[in-house]
Amino acid sequence: MLACEFGLLAALLMVSGTPADTGGALSRALVSPDRDAVSTIGARAGAAGLAPVLANGTRRQRIAACRAAPSAPDAWALVAPLARVAAGGDRALAVEAARAAGAVAATLDRDALIAAEAPDDEVRAALAAWRTIGADANRWPDVRVHALEIGRDLAAALGPDASADDAPFDAAARVTDAEPEVRRAALELLPARNPPLALAASALADPDPAVAIAAAQTMCAGLALGDDAKPVLAEAGAAGLERMRALVVDATLSAPARLDTARCLVADGAASSVAAARRFAARAPRSIRADAARMIRGGR
Repeated sequence: MLACEFGLLAALLMVSGTPADTGGALSRALVSPDRDAVSTIGARAGAAGLAPVLANGTRRQRIAACRAAPSAPDAWALVAPLARVAAGGDRALAVEAARAAGAVAATLDRDALIAAEAPDDEVRAALAAWRTIGADANRWPDVRVHALEIGRDLAAALGPDASADDAPFDAAARVTDAEPEVRRAALELLPARNPPLALAASALADPDPAVAIAAAQTMCAGLALGDDAKPVLAEAGAAGLERMRALVVDATLSAPARLDTARCLVADGAASSVAAARRFAARAPRSIRADAARMIRGGR
């Protein structure tokens, strides 16, 4: 055991050497009993040490480098290299890269990028790379969903400096994507305030109920924040409201999504809509039962 611990310590001290040194240390850390070994190497090696391993390491080394990436002090610089890994043909490795990039992107905001002196053009390049992955019908759906989330976070991190070309993904194309998981994710990632109502309403007719309820939630969630219900109800139309009434009582679907959908039905005020909302509230999971009761009492 002492020899094993000494070997790992030596590996940790070696990460400032060549890419082969870092790759070897990562490979050993991946099977170490120390759960923090990989992240410790990531923190020591930084983007400069991990990027060459992501590009040219063995499969095990590249997996370890993906897991180490979020711990790098300049992890933002690894989002683009991780996209290149995620664009490869190894599914397990692509998923590792997408998860790692997602973890990094979720921590970024405008202040963080400024503090890291991250050039906007490099952030935009990373965003473009992940946008391409999200649009690639030949990629695995879970990798594509991560790509949409990463694009959303990178675009948000650009803040007021984001341009029309910095959209996280092509919303119209992804909402009509052939892959249901991607359609659902795209709808869920649309803004809660002032979403593109016509686009979301078009998805209410989606044959997949999980996609349709995501569309309904996108349209209705803003009502809890005081948004005007009239444009939402007008865009939904009679057919959309009828689909919402069916969705809101489907216990196999997301309860929070059904809660938000019920807000539209209460706002609609028709007897059939209110009855469906009340039926949902009466059977709502315990975790949201109080919110459902308040929604019914408060008119949404």
